[in-house]
Amino acid sequence: MQTDAVKIIFLVFAFLFGLVIGSFLNSVIYRLPRKIPLSKGRSFCPKCGHGLKAFDLVPLFSFLFLKGKCRYCGAPISFRYPLVELLAGAGIALLFWFYDLSLPFFTWAVLFLLLLPLFFIDLEHKLLPDVLTIPGIFLGLGFQFARGNFWQSPLGAAIGGVLFLLIYLLWKGGMGEGDIKLAAMIGAFLGYPLVLVWFFISFVLGALGGILGMLLFKLKGKSAIPFGPYMAVSALITAFWGMPILEGYLRLAGL
Repeated sequence: MQTDAVKIIFLVFAFLFGLVIGSFLNSVIYRLPRKIPLSKGRSFCPKCGHGLKAFDLVPLFSFLFLKGKCRYCGAPISFRYPLVELLAGAGIALLFWFYDLSLPFFTWAVLFLLLLPLFFIDLEHKLLPDVLTIPGIFLGLGFQFARGNFWQSPLGAAIGGVLFLLIYLLWKGGMGEGDIKLAAMIGAFLGYPLVLVWFFISFVLGALGGILGMLLFKLKGKSAIPFGPYMAVSALITAFWGMPILEGYLRLAGL
């Protein structure tokens, strides 16, 4: 009983820590595409430019207290801000629940916290910044080396990068250079053979997203749809359920 109570306390701290990280990621999401240095000054309202004070920046709670509006100009605050904070808090808490403070926890937490800003930046700006993906490749390799995966991780990074490079070369305009680097990063974290499962899930989700976009939002077949969000969601699905999916496939195939 005492052990369960202690774990719940740590779980709450993990959630609160995730909220704080999410607040920082909101700055990353806003500033990186606009080439605003993360170290340049304090946070400010995107509408009126007024500098925000500490009590304006309490993750999640400030948004609720201010009823989703800037204290200084009354402009609506994007719902993305509390959403990113909530996702970061819930994600870190969930990972802690499954893995405690272990190497797998830190591995998947870092992957998750890299994918979160990449998801929203690509969704809004159709951009996957090198400053996140390239260091992410080395972080993935480092974490997997620490777990003893000395060849699976480099092979996963190579397969992910090469597959998307081929798509980039054969299907002009279908993929961007940022997608290639993100694929290599995800492959480094997942390793071989999970990178193949991730590749398959990415295109299944991408196809479903494209169909829904055409049905619900009247998007045309040639509309530019960022693929990074599908890659990010597929990476998280694969990190948690990739091995059962692979084993189920192999059983069905009789292999």
